[in-house]
Amino acid sequence: PLTLTLVGLIFFVLMSYTNTLSIPSGMFTPIVLSGASLGGAVGISLVRYIDSGINPSTFALLGVAALMAGVQRSTVSTWYVDYPKCMPF
Repeated sequence: PLTLTLVGLIFFVLMSYTNTLSIPSGMFTPIVLSGASLGGAVGISLVRYIDSGINPSTFALLGVAALMAGVQRSTVSTWYVDYPKCMPF
């Protein structure tokens, strides 16, 4: 989880920096990368320390959804896209 945490934090800082520049730059890919990294690190930590039945990839997906909803303020569309992937059928 240390590598995922470092990647997530580095890309979050770089995303915040490029967002304030006056040149056009995309926000979608850095949001997905940093959200998945930080969520995956949380998922792996939970598997390691709390319960081995947890799927870390679910937390990676939730990290992407949470960061996207927080940064882009697109809560309804993020929920609509990510909710079916989180629920087992």
